[in-house]
Amino acid sequence: FLEEHCADDIGTNPVMNVFGERSYEKELKEFEELNRIRKSVAEENASFEESLKDFMVGVSDYVQLMSRAKLTSVGKIVDFSNGMLLNTFKSSYNHYSTLMESAEIKRIQEEDFDYGADGSEYKPLQFSPTSRVKFDAVSGNWVADDGSRISSPFGIHQIQEEIIAPLVQNLLNETRTERLKIYNGIMDQKRDYLNQWHRDTDDFYGRGRAESQDIVNQMQGILAEFNTAVSQYKAFEDTEKEMRGLGDGDLESIEIKSSASGTAFSIKYCEEQQRQIQQTRDEFNDYVERLKEDIDRRASVFSYTKDYDASLRDGHAKEVAMSLLGTESLDDRQKVLLGANAFIASNAHLPPEPVVDESVYGTLGVSLNEMAEEAISGLAVDGGKAQGEGKAASMAEDGRTEGE
Repeated sequence: FLEEHCADDIGTNPVMNVFGERSYEKELKEFEELNRIRKSVAEENASFEESLKDFMVGVSDYVQLMSRAKLTSVGKIVDFSNGMLLNTFKSSYNHYSTLMESAEIKRIQEEDFDYGADGSEYKPLQFSPTSRVKFDAVSGNWVADDGSRISSPFGIHQIQEEIIAPLVQNLLNETRTERLKIYNGIMDQKRDYLNQWHRDTDDFYGRGRAESQDIVNQMQGILAEFNTAVSQYKAFEDTEKEMRGLGDGDLESIEIKSSASGTAFSIKYCEEQQRQIQQTRDEFNDYVERLKEDIDRRASVFSYTKDYDASLRDGHAKEVAMSLLGTESLDDRQKVLLGANAFIASNAHLPPEPVVDESVYGTLGVSLNEMAEEAISGLAVDGGKAQGEGKAASMAEDGRTEGE
């Protein structure tokens, strides 16, 4: 139609608008604007992606920093509250310098409160007032009057030291005569019982040993008689066999004496029996010795008479002193309590250790920085693949290879 009817010069002929070229002018301008934005974005795409990557890393750093700060602050709050609680425990104890009172502490550690060994000569625990130390909350150390500092003092419960110990000491002084009568009566009764016990046991085991030796002697005599009888029986048996073989011969010419083989057999048999008897006797003697050791041990335990007054006064002090020797054997949870007192740490009944699911450790161990770096690396790999595929598609449309 255009080839037949169009012309460069229409002259005076009328003109009719066929395509309406101005009706899409608005849409065309919008398309041109989008195309311009596309070109500008394409030019700034590299810097925009780098900005996004930096933003991802920055967010991960910020979140990681905040989470670690939160965990650290929670731990510090817990440690601070525990420290306040330990300081509260310390307030109920009178503390003394372990350096200045080392000799007295060692003496109370070795004290066994045996009335039979100490009697009325028991010396109570006594610390010098000058060895008293005070707690410095700023440094966390204990300061003596002379300015010396220690980190592990010796603490005695105030009720034990200020109330129970003086009360018991006054009771000891007031009732010394009556108390000695009671303890001496207990010791006399135990001594009489132990003497009778040892007499009975010694008599029993002594008679047992004597009877066992008589049995052994009788068995050895019986074995000797048995050995002789075996030899004679062997000779009689061989004589009878020989007589049956010779018929009417002279009996004196065919008499057979006891053979050496039969005697050797009897001696070997007797030696084996004697060895078994000796082994049984040794086992019996060992058994008797073990019983005797057990009797002696039980007798020593029974003969111990506890000085109840002295142990009531200083029993707690000895327990505290002994707790200082076992601090290395405490577990990690108990060692935390050493900040209050060694006695509290060694005698504390802790609840079971909490069980934490493995997923919690996995969640706490997540590193957002590593996750961001992995995501950025994945984007770089995916971008490289997409760019290569786009280039290959463009070259395929043009019918060209990469080399061309």
